[in-house]
Amino acid sequence: MLGSSTCRRVSVLVYAIAAATLGIDFNIANKPANAGVVELSCTGPYTASYTPGLKLQEQQTTINSEGILNTCLPLVSNPKIVSGRDSSTGTITSSCLLTNQGSSTQTTYYWNNGQYYSIIKFIPVANQKPIGSSVIVQSGTVINGIFKNAMATRTITLVTTDSTKCATTGITRVNGVETITLTSP
Repeated sequence: MLGSSTCRRVSVLVYAIAAATLGIDFNIANKPANAGVVELSCTGPYTASYTPGLKLQEQQTTINSEGILNTCLPLVSNPKIVSGRDSSTGTITSSCLLTNQGSSTQTTYYWNNGQYYSIIKFIPVANQKPIGSSVIVQSGTVINGIFKNAMATRTITLVTTDSTKCATTGITRVNGVETITLTSP
């Protein structure tokens, strides 16, 4: 079992990893020398639920996630977009400790006025998982909807409040923050 001081150290580690990755663009090799203009930058709370819960042993689990992007900075082409949301469901093989790259995923973002959406195909860049928490960095391209062909960078930081569940009942829900930035090609 993990003590409360270990949990605090893990939480500090997760926040440090998140802070370090938020400012890093992992897709530099695929970008032209003249990088595009930031079209939209959003952040907000993110929740992931696991059934069955994540344990120390690797197992197949269904993940349901939801992001509420309640703070958006529309910078160029569409100043009316000030918030959005996204949700997804999928089956993965994972554990509290498994750090894997995963596979590419598609996520649909619905923007605040109900008429705009963006479908983004993400590829994993980094996935660090210190004891039930996760720091996930993905890059991708908007393949349909508003901002089509824009480049996307997403960071999701999920923090568990009770990592001792990894050894007992399993982590069934984690909360955190999602940040996404869309840049014109």
